[in-house]
Amino acid sequence: MGNKVKIYDSAEKLFEFSRKRPIALMIYNNVEFVGVPLDVAIRKFRREKDEDWQSVGVAAAAFQQFLQDFPHRSADEKEYLKVVTIGALTSLNNKLVELFRSSLLKPPRARGRNIDTKKELRAIIERSTQELQAIPLNGYLANKTQADFNAEFFDVVQVVAKRAFQFVAPDDQIIELLNENIFSLIKSNRKTELFTGLVFGGFGSSDLFPTIVMLEIDGTYFGELRTLSKEEIDIDRNGPRTAIVPFAQQEMAERFIDGLDSQLEGDISKFVGGIVDLIMDKRPQSFKKDVRASIKDEVSNSFVEMMGKLKQQSRNSVLDIVYSMSKKELAEMAHALVELTSKKRRFSSDQETVGGPIDVAVVTRNEGLIWIQRKHYFDPALNPGYSSRMGPIKTEEADG
Repeated sequence: MGNKVKIYDSAEKLFEFSRKRPIALMIYNNVEFVGVPLDVAIRKFRREKDEDWQSVGVAAAAFQQFLQDFPHRSADEKEYLKVVTIGALTSLNNKLVELFRSSLLKPPRARGRNIDTKKELRAIIERSTQELQAIPLNGYLANKTQADFNAEFFDVVQVVAKRAFQFVAPDDQIIELLNENIFSLIKSNRKTELFTGLVFGGFGSSDLFPTIVMLEIDGTYFGELRTLSKEEIDIDRNGPRTAIVPFAQQEMAERFIDGLDSQLEGDISKFVGGIVDLIMDKRPQSFKKDVRASIKDEVSNSFVEMMGKLKQQSRNSVLDIVYSMSKKELAEMAHALVELTSKKRRFSSDQETVGGPIDVAVVTRNEGLIWIQRKHYFDPALNPGYSSRMGPIKTEEADG
């Protein structure tokens, strides 16, 4: 039921986005779009739509529109939603299982009456739907109603629902609630496991310094591309002079840059909160109920402020060093950070979502995209005709 995960470490994820401008494109997480490998879409765009891009932002917007207009069938949207629904309903089922487990762990006298599984499942679904509706995605599918969704995707949700739950067979009312939940999910800003990250970096014709544009997409419904986020970092004399931005598995890069990763910071925060509760519980006469919440908030805010300062100090120290690095050293550093994450994943119980050969490229205004390290599915030494067929790509920048 969708619980098996296959990880490939040989997929292409770094591309020369443009032949006319020094712009690269990196993808992470899902490497397909509506059933088409993204490397195919990228090469099709480069062949048919490539221009002398004025800026990286304009190039990114053009590719975003290209994906929006990319031809696909209704069946492709349904297949994507099917996988999304499997993940969402599995999560709901796990909450129901946890409810049963918690009940069974109670002493017999404390268990009370038997659990009404359908009632509890309806409550779980309704709470989830409310949470999703509280985080809408910038008016996405604002012109579509629940009736529109049901007309197009009801059968998809129904098929998955009949197989998703261990302790209950969903009735018509539960099926309706699940359809509302899935519609709320795709209209929310919550990413699913199938999202794709796109990172554009380099120089447009009007760019003196490099720019990075980052966006995350998560399928397309009713022909509308679901774009979760879009950010831009523009290196400039009047703004940030250097930046290190980790993507996908970020924990090791965060530890290197900030001194600790977000998961560790969260664990420390929970520990501090637990200590505060313990102290107040030990001295209830000193901490009345009406002041407990304000004390916890004050401690939490102080902790967040302190950690922010410590992380910023660590980040500034690293960025100061990066600012003076040569292109060769920057490439070595990028490779080392990815390799560090790969080794950590390999020698732990985590899934090896980072591994295999590492692609490294440097993008400069004059030389364009230069491969420092690149994996091939073949040995170039055994295929001399490959280089002669591809040939060197000349641009105005390279010639100048």
